[in-house]
Amino acid sequence: MGKPVSQDRRWWLVAALLAVVTVGCYAKAFSHDFVAMDDDAYITKNRNVLQGLTISSISWAWTSTQAANWHPLTWMSHQLDVELYGVSAGGHHVTSILLHAMNVVMLLGALRALTGDLWRSAMVAALFALHPMHVESVAWVSERKDVLSTFFIFSAMWAYASYVRSTKQLATQRYVLVVVLFILSLCAKQMYVTFPAVLLLMDYWPLNRKALGAKQLIVEKLPLFALSIVAGAITIYAQNTGGAMAGVEMLDAGHRLSNAVVSIATYIIKLAWPTQLIPFYPFPKLIHTWQIAGAVIFLVVLSAAAGHVVKHRPVFLIGWLWFLGTLAPVIGILQVGSQAMADRFTYFPSIGLFIALAWGLPASLVKTHARMIAAAACIVLTVLGILTWHQTAKWRDTITLFTYTINVSPDNYFDHINLATEYDKINDLDKALYHINLTLKSKPAYAEAHVKKGEVLQEQGHLAMADKCAQQAIKFKPKLPSAHHLLAKLLIERKQYTRALTHIQLTIDDDHEKASAYNTQGNALDRMGRALDAVSAYRRAVELDPDNIGFAFNLGVCLTKIKKYPSAVSTLQQVAKAQPNNFEAQLYLAISLDKTGRHEQSLSHYLQVIELQPGHVLARANLCSLLFNQKQYTQSAAHMQKAISLDPDNADYHLHLARIMEKRDRPIDALEQYRETIRLNPKSAQAHNALGALFGRSGNIKRAIHYFNEALRLKPNYPHTKRNLERAQKILHQP
Repeated sequence: MGKPVSQDRRWWLVAALLAVVTVGCYAKAFSHDFVAMDDDAYITKNRNVLQGLTISSISWAWTSTQAANWHPLTWMSHQLDVELYGVSAGGHHVTSILLHAMNVVMLLGALRALTGDLWRSAMVAALFALHPMHVESVAWVSERKDVLSTFFIFSAMWAYASYVRSTKQLATQRYVLVVVLFILSLCAKQMYVTFPAVLLLMDYWPLNRKALGAKQLIVEKLPLFALSIVAGAITIYAQNTGGAMAGVEMLDAGHRLSNAVVSIATYIIKLAWPTQLIPFYPFPKLIHTWQIAGAVIFLVVLSAAAGHVVKHRPVFLIGWLWFLGTLAPVIGILQVGSQAMADRFTYFPSIGLFIALAWGLPASLVKTHARMIAAAACIVLTVLGILTWHQTAKWRDTITLFTYTINVSPDNYFDHINLATEYDKINDLDKALYHINLTLKSKPAYAEAHVKKGEVLQEQGHLAMADKCAQQAIKFKPKLPSAHHLLAKLLIERKQYTRALTHIQLTIDDDHEKASAYNTQGNALDRMGRALDAVSAYRRAVELDPDNIGFAFNLGVCLTKIKKYPSAVSTLQQVAKAQPNNFEAQLYLAISLDKTGRHEQSLSHYLQVIELQPGHVLARANLCSLLFNQKQYTQSAAHMQKAISLDPDNADYHLHLARIMEKRDRPIDALEQYRETIRLNPKSAQAHNALGALFGRSGNIKRAIHYFNEALRLKPNYPHTKRNLERAQKILHQP
């Protein structure tokens, strides 16, 4: 079977060349962003991933069925990326691309070990490396599970070749290695439950182990089949738990079977002519009879042809069965989600067709036309590489990706709703609404789209229209948490807090809505005057989503309201650090710092508020009070005068400015401000008392007595006023 790989320089040169070319074709992705298609659930908004590799996050990875999957090694690979790159998307793309390049090398090594033919192995590895249908698995970070699980399965294939050719002394340990690698693959994704069947195909060709008999070969694979059964059960449980597996009542068996047949034919066509590749192919409402008949005839002809030449060219049947068998788990008989097919599902199955193509050529033909075949192969691979380069570019970011896919599939509701969500994030609400309406035109009963439309309308201030959208969503999906959440927020806007709390309760058990629901519950309770209960709700929201600055801000403000100033300070400091331009956070932090005696820090944050919002009256008034207490009367007066210019009818501001003027020994200015206070608020006992005291100090006792009497009339128990009056009367009657 040729020299060992480690001694074959040509193998290393080919492997290195394939790896470099592979990385080069995907190099554009190094600067790509995440996309709004599961990347939030897998990385950017997954707090268990964002922790990096910790004991608690690793424990979560092995026990979680989040994203409707059980794939602990995939979660851990994302956690490792966070350790290495943080949330910089480029680094995450680097890992996926390097894994794909490693897969290319591992496939080359496995096929070389199985067949002994370097150049045909290289052809298959090159087709695998450069085919644009594989871009989705590589350029989409959330599909890390594809490239990672495949790395282990190619390793297992290579280990199996070693096991088959090993001595009896080494056979057991090498078989154990196969089992371990298979387990690792299943822990990254359960796509390869058919791997034991693939090994049986390889026993037939190229390993030619038929002499051992079918029974022995099957018995040999029983541990692997057992693992496949367990993995399949785990997958069904995870998909059902995550709600990804569509019920039979939604998609009848006949429709699913028809789609499966048409999809298999479509996969083959796209592998041969890879154009109009998109991330989501909607499940068709109607599959025409001619489509089904054409697909059946096409597949029957290919099957018959492969069977007809099996004696002379067994590779055709092996490759064909490889393709069909490994595609079976994702072909849609058990429908997962609402896609008809997906490019990523061909990542491993396509190898069967590539093998049939590479080894299907007779050796005599290859020998006599070697240069022509090599030239043709180079042309094909160059074209595929260029297509892959361009297809990778389409995954640059969400808007680029789905703008392209809409051009390919204009009525694709999935693409429109993703674009709408992205435009909503960047506050382009008109474009968001436009794409939501196109979504609903394609799929009128899409409850989630009605919710998104309601959210956008709420942001635009069209509350009545938003309410209709929420009601419509609930009509289509009565228990949809996001619909009840939207309705709760709208009820809060209308001050119907009790009803809002009822709808929040229907939302709060949903994992996706839980943190946000607690925050909304806090909003309702706060506005009801139940600040203590609101703090509890806000705390729960922050515990569930500690990276959400909005939730932390709400908690900090509410803590300030209930005078829990130390806790408010620690919470609002985090908000102010994350959002230094959030003037409201700076304001409440300044208030809380002042109340805890940290006046210098409070002063700094008040000044930041004024820098951000020069017209913020409350910030200037509070800063004035703080400076007044620090006896910085000149600066205090300047800020209060600015506050008065912004709010000239605020009697309290005039009263405070009058006191400052007294401290600055400017009695005439103080007198003017006291009189203005009384003009704006004739019932101000404070102003009358202070004005009386001012007249008393200036020697105008009669005027002082007048204002003291007026203060007592307005507020009979006003502190010190009686004493002031008695002193003034005593002075008046002195000889």
